[in-house]
Amino acid sequence: MVTIALAVRPPPTPRIRRITLELDTAHTPARHADDLTTKPNQATTKTTTDNWRSIITDAAQLGAESMQFAGAEPTAHPDFTDLLRHAIHAGHDIEVHTDLLYITREQWTLFTHERVRLATTWYSDDPAQHDAITDQLGGSHIRARARARANILTALGLHIPLRVELPTALPTRRTDAARAELALLGVREDRIGNTDFPPHRHIPHAPADPDDPNSWEHVVVQPNGDVTLSPVNRARIIGNIHRHTLTTLLAGDPP
Repeated sequence: MVTIALAVRPPPTPRIRRITLELDTAHTPARHADDLTTKPNQATTKTTTDNWRSIITDAAQLGAESMQFAGAEPTAHPDFTDLLRHAIHAGHDIEVHTDLLYITREQWTLFTHERVRLATTWYSDDPAQHDAITDQLGGSHIRARARARANILTALGLHIPLRVELPTALPTRRTDAARAELALLGVREDRIGNTDFPPHRHIPHAPADPDDPNSWEHVVVQPNGDVTLSPVNRARIIGNIHRHTLTTLLAGDPP
């Protein structure tokens, strides 16, 4: 009797095109369009720096083409600088979506790395209107906007790629005037764009490659570790990185 051993094909390795990490900065109010659908302090389980580092490493192994740091204000995370440095070393192309208010000298140095670019949201050319939208009411709001404006100039002076979003669907928009102001500051026209509300509405909840159901266009890791396959349909959670690795979650139903 001849016994034939059948080779067992390993399960396909999932792939992702883009991943967003929403760092938990629970004490910082959300200021840009990427967070208008997310309530601050939503995290109930703390995602540690080691958790984030593991996700960054896993994303590189899953072939992520780009990584975005977002959240209420990612640069305010106490270990953001270390996480950004880890993402650079992992080989990611990185976008940091920031309000450009409080940037440290070390962060500016990392932002000049060839793999890093910045994004921000500019709501209006009028200081009071801009800061009312970003929920920064009070006597300091004009100084805050002035600081963000100055940091736009700093980023441009350091030749850091900068993308600016102008939310068009907000009720008190002055996007045309804001676009003109940004152009005067030196922001390139092709890096100023309108964004819908909620943001990323155009990104489908679907595989990045129709011929490969294990490839995903945009994966989002929320502050509490919940993972979704769409930045729009945030309620459709496939699991949590506190219980399973990112690779396990994207490969299918975790054990």
